[in-house]
Amino acid sequence: MQQITADQKDAGARLDVFLSKILNLPRNKARKLITEKLVSINTKNTKAVKPSYVVKSNDLIEISNEKKFLENLIEKTPPEIPIIFEDDNILVINKPRGIAVHPDKKYTTNTVVDWALKHYPPLEKIGEDPQRPGVVHRLDKETSGVMIIAKTQVMFEWLKKVFHDRLVKKKYLALVYGDFPENIKFINLDIGRSPNKPKQLAIPSDRAKQKSIKARPAKTEFKILKKFKNYTLLEARPLSGRTHQIRAHLASAGYPVVGDKIYGKKFISTSKELPMCLHSQELTLPFPDGTLGKWTVPLPDNFDSFLKN
Repeated sequence: MQQITADQKDAGARLDVFLSKILNLPRNKARKLITEKLVSINTKNTKAVKPSYVVKSNDLIEISNEKKFLENLIEKTPPEIPIIFEDDNILVINKPRGIAVHPDKKYTTNTVVDWALKHYPPLEKIGEDPQRPGVVHRLDKETSGVMIIAKTQVMFEWLKKVFHDRLVKKKYLALVYGDFPENIKFINLDIGRSPNKPKQLAIPSDRAKQKSIKARPAKTEFKILKKFKNYTLLEARPLSGRTHQIRAHLASAGYPVVGDKIYGKKFISTSKELPMCLHSQELTLPFPDGTLGKWTVPLPDNFDSFLKN
């Protein structure tokens, strides 16, 4: 356990800012240390300690298990991410597969947010959630493709609004197991979290109510692009933005995404190294000045190679 006594010159600083300075950490990492309940003040219960706590002179700040925690934070280097477009207001990236967008209980480092803060430190103050600065939408960890990040608070609020109002058009490419039926043009099923499994349920509204599952309406349009033996390449357009929406909808129809270790697990038991073949190919949205932004990115090499083979 590490103990730090605050001096008079430290009084008045936020706890996360203070720890960031003392431990030579980015502020979001210092905040993570606190939210993981590893910091106590004057032996106060760690659950009661907040990143916004104002440090006082002579406060005794204790950090438990900090060695392993800090090693995990400091030793790993944020990934490099291709930039598609950038101006003073936005950053559009091509997110690689295998990288989480923001830190959570499972992924504490090597996220898109880590990369963004490394290259654009002012992003730290943008948005509503300190763990997700500038982030207005997300892609699943194993999903690749185009993603937009706000660089100013004004643009953050605008993007939040256009996503909420469903003015954003998103196009994904998905390779699924099986011969996808020609007559399935869309799937319109509520999405809610499974009560006993780490995944989402795609379920009709009436059944969700019967099972007391908190589910929200979700609709995805599909278009068949090409059929292969045992596989189908689809264009998917989500008309709502629920977690795992495309993956859950396709799995509910019996055609999970290739390589999906959550929703298509039984299909990949003999080939665990398959990449998940879901790619955010295109994003289109309006800007406050009336112009339209549209970005398209090619398939990642692993997805492209799998199609060719």
